[in-house]
Amino acid sequence: MADSDIWYVWTGGHGADPGMTKGAIDWSDPVRSKNDPFRTGFDCSGLVRWALAQAYDYDIAGSPGLTNNLYGLYPLGSTCFGAAAGTAPLLPRSW
Repeated sequence: MADSDIWYVWTGGHGADPGMTKGAIDWSDPVRSKNDPFRTGFDCSGLVRWALAQAYDYDIAGSPGLTNNLYGLYPLGSTCFGAAAGTAPLLPRSW
C-alpha cells in the first residue's frame, strides 16, 4: 500500500460494508496513529476483508464488522484463544 494512495489506518476497513473507512487511534501506539481518525484506508484484516469481498462477492465478517463479530463469537475472557487452549495447532471450533 506504500506505492498507492491508500493509507494503513488502525481499524480501517471495518465499517458496515467492506471498504476503506476512517481509522482510530491505537492507544498502544498513540504517536504513530494520531492521524488515523482523519485518514481513510485499511488495516491488515480490513484489507483482506475487502479483497475477499471483491473476489467472492461475500463479506466474511458480516455486519457490523469483523472486530465486533469476533467479540460476539468469542467474548472477552473466552478460553477459545487463551493460554488454556495450550500449544496445539489452532483447529476450527465444532459447534
